[in-house]
Amino acid sequence: MKLSLARGAPVAFLAIAACTEPGPQTEAERRAEQKQAAVPRAIACDGLDVTTVDIEAGVSASPVGAEAPVGPPLRLRLHDLRAVSPLIAPGRKEKSADRFAGLVPFRVAASGTHTVLVASLAWADLSEADPPRLVEPQSFKWVTVCGKRFKSGLYALESGRAYFVQLWDSPDRELTLMIRRLPGGREAASHRPSLARTKIPSRVLTRSSRRARTTPTTGRARSSAGRSNAACAR
Repeated sequence: MKLSLARGAPVAFLAIAACTEPGPQTEAERRAEQKQAAVPRAIACDGLDVTTVDIEAGVSASPVGAEAPVGPPLRLRLHDLRAVSPLIAPGRKEKSADRFAGLVPFRVAASGTHTVLVASLAWADLSEADPPRLVEPQSFKWVTVCGKRFKSGLYALESGRAYFVQLWDSPDRELTLMIRRLPGGREAASHRPSLARTKIPSRVLTRSSRRARTTPTTGRARSSAGRSNAACAR
């Protein structure tokens, strides 16, 4: 059957097609897809709610508050977005002024692949703390863990290094966050031999420059894989 696109048809159709195109294209994407499939199996649901920890996000990277524990579910309370100073330029401009945001510092005990699970439509970035630098995700995908929907971001992280989860443009003041190491994820963190720090692309600066306060203007450019995952999953 031959399909034709009528003149003037909305470009949103093409975006949907891109998001629903079946299967990863590269070996790296295939490996990431396998890891994402392993995320729900890596978390035991029995008694999970009992281990939930209540924490409050920070409004800035300095001073650094108490580091979030890696492993248990975190019942996270965010702040009014305008009160938060982002560590790196957020990847998405807030949709309105009555949104919420926050910074969550943490460290991991062992190097390897970790999942950052966010049960919210908030925009989630992960950054090294010093110097502030975006950590590129291996992939982003919606997954169901213990009956709850989460956005799962996969990252190769190094033990002992300080990181922040930066949550931005959240419609929810309170949300659930989990940081978990995947079993067998022993590969070295891939973000340390990184590209030289470059200026944030102009498209990000254009969004950020509309804010009244100053936002950071350095960091790493996002990969094409990160951008496509952001469009489909964040």
